Amino acid sequence: MFKRRSMRLARLALTDLALTGLMLIGLLLAGFERSAPATDPDMLPEFRAVKGAIQQLLHSKKPTDRIEALGQLEKFPVTDAAKLALTVSTKDDSTEVREAAYATLGVIADNQQVSKFLLDSVEREMRRKEPGDPSVPLLGALLASKSERAFQETTALLDKMVETTPGARLMAVELADQLAAHGNEADVALLVRLSTTGAFAHQFGFRRSVIWALTRIDSKPAIGALIGLVDKVDGEAQADAIKYLTSVTGQALGNNQPAWAKWWAENSEKFVIPPQSSRTLAAAKTVSPGVTMYYDLPVYATRVVFIMDTSRSMLGFRLAAAKKELAEAINTLRPNDQFTVLVFDSNVRTWQKKLVVADSTNKKKAIQFVNKQETNLMTASFDALEAALAFDAEAIFFVTDGAPYGGKIAAPPEIVRVITVLNRSRRESIYTIGIGAGFVGSPMDTFLRTLAESNFGVYRRVDE
Repeated sequence: MFKRRSMRLARLALTDLALTGLMLIGLLLAGFERSAPATDPDMLPEFRAVKGAIQQLLHSKKPTDRIEALGQLEKFPVTDAAKLALTVSTKDDSTEVREAAYATLGVIADNQQVSKFLLDSVEREMRRKEPGDPSVPLLGALLASKSERAFQETTALLDKMVETTPGARLMAVELADQLAAHGNEADVALLVRLSTTGAFAHQFGFRRSVIWALTRIDSKPAIGALIGLVDKVDGEAQADAIKYLTSVTGQALGNNQPAWAKWWAENSEKFVIPPQSSRTLAAAKTVSPGVTMYYDLPVYATRVVFIMDTSRSMLGFRLAAAKKELAEAINTLRPNDQFTVLVFDSNVRTWQKKLVVADSTNKKKAIQFVNKQETNLMTASFDALEAALAFDAEAIFFVTDGAPYGGKIAAPPEIVRVITVLNRSRRESIYTIGIGAGFVGSPMDTFLRTLAESNFGVYRRVDE
C-alpha cells in the first residue's frame, strides 16, 4: 500500500549499511580527520600522472582496491577527481565503496571548482521529477560541509529550487527522512543547520520533516534542538515537537518556549531519556487551551481544509450532525488561521479557491455554504482528497460515512497509495472521521485508518 520510496525508507531503518552516505554525514559533522589539501596550480598535471593507476584500481573487482583508490583521490581537490568519485558513488554495487566515495567528495568539496561541479550535479537532480537516490546523501554532504562557503552556496540553491521544483522538495524531505532513519546523535547538528535555511522557513513539508527527524533521534542534543525550535515553528510542526517533548520529559509546558528552556537548563545535565515503554503518552495527548476541536480531534494546523461528505447516505441526521460539528469548528478557529471547505458526492464543490483568513466575515460565509448543502449520489472520495491537497495546507479533515464510489479512483487501497504519494513532500496531516464506519477491521474502517496512519494523521470513529 505504500509507494516504493516509503518501503525503501522502512528498509533503510533496518540496517546501517543500507543508509548510503549517512555515515559520511556523521563524519562531516564530527570533523574530518583528513582535510582537503590546498589547491595547487600544479595539482592537475600531478593528478593526470596518476589518474590511470587510480582508474585501474577503481575497476578492480575487490572493494578494498576501489576504496584505496578513493583514498588516493582525496589528495587531489580538482574537478576531474570529483567526477571519478561521483561516478563511483552512483554506480558501485558495494555500499561500503559508495560511502567511501561520498567521504572523498566531502573531503575535496571545499575547493570552489569542485563545489560548483557538485552543486551543478545536485541541481540537475533537483530538476527531475524523481531525483536519483544517490543525490540525497550528496546534498547532505554539501550541507554538512565544514566549509561555510559550500554550505551557503548549497542552501542558496536549495532555497531557490524548493520554491518551484517538486524534485528539490522531495530531495529535501528525503534527506531529513534518511537522517531520521539513521537515528544518529551526530546528525542533530545537520538538522539544526537545516532549520536555519529559507527552505525550512517557507516550506511546511520540509519544516515538518526536519522536526520529525529530530523527534526520532532520542538524544539530549535533539531534545535541546527541539526546545530551541518550539517558538520558531507553529501548527502541525510545532505540535509534533511539543508532543514528543511532553512524552519524553513528562513536562506539559505546551508552546511556552521560555518555560521549556528554563526547565532544560535546570535539568538537562541529570536528565535520563526514558525508554519508549515508560514515556508519558497521556501527557503528550494533552491539548492546550484555545485549540479548536473537531470531532474530539485538535486542530493544530494554521492552514486547514475541511472535507464533508454529502453523498445520499448522509441524508438526514448524519448530515445535520456533520454540519453542526463543522460550524462549531469554524467558529472557534483562531483569527490568523487560514481555511476552506470542500463538500463532495459525485462532484467536489469548493467554497473558496484559496485558503482564506478565519475572520468573522469568512467564518459566517463558510458556515452559510455548509448549511445550504444537500445530498447527491456517489462518494468521490479520491477526487475530494486530491482537490484538498492542491491547497497546500497543513492538515485535511476528511468526514465521510461511506465507501468510495465514483470519481477518478474508487478502490480504497489505490486511493491510499496515490494520496500518500501526492503527499510525500507536502507532509500534510490527513485526519479521517468515519461516521458509522462498520465494525472495527471492516473495509471502510480499514480504509480510513490506513489513510490517516499513512499521512501523519489520526482516525476517529463516530459510531451511531
